[in-house]
Amino acid sequence: MASAAKQVPRDAEIRAAHAAGESVVTLAAHFSLSESRIKQIVRAEPPVVEPVGEAVKLAEERRGAYRDLLAEARAFTTMIPETQPAAKIGGYRLLLDGLDRLTSLEQKLGYLPTDLAELGHKREFAQKVLDIFVDHDVPADARQALLAALEADSWAL
Repeated sequence: MASAAKQVPRDAEIRAAHAAGESVVTLAAHFSLSESRIKQIVRAEPPVVEPVGEAVKLAEERRGAYRDLLAEARAFTTMIPETQPAAKIGGYRLLLDGLDRLTSLEQKLGYLPTDLAELGHKREFAQKVLDIFVDHDVPADARQALLAALEADSWAL
């Protein structure tokens, strides 16, 4: 089993490669993991990490391309006259599809949470733990270590 320090960038690379279109079977073979483990990693809420590896760089490039295309689609849609409602609706559909794809990619890369309610529960839990630590005079370095561990791990409640 890889250490937590090695798992975070590895998992980010797996998520990015999957977001870029790599299959679960290919990823399992490449990373010497089971297909079920690859699926768990892909489904898990990823921590926010800096880009690592070629797959993450490719996903980041795709994210930039999506953003550029959305700006072009937005400009194109605003140029369509109101007298052409079918074309205007098509432009809005294009924008919504692009936003949906960008959102999905950003969730897989860890920029956006996959479940906002879960994120709220995690923050609430972390705040309660820190409040208890303060009430019981737990040293600041222990509190910082806990925060660092929570940020580095995709922990589930």
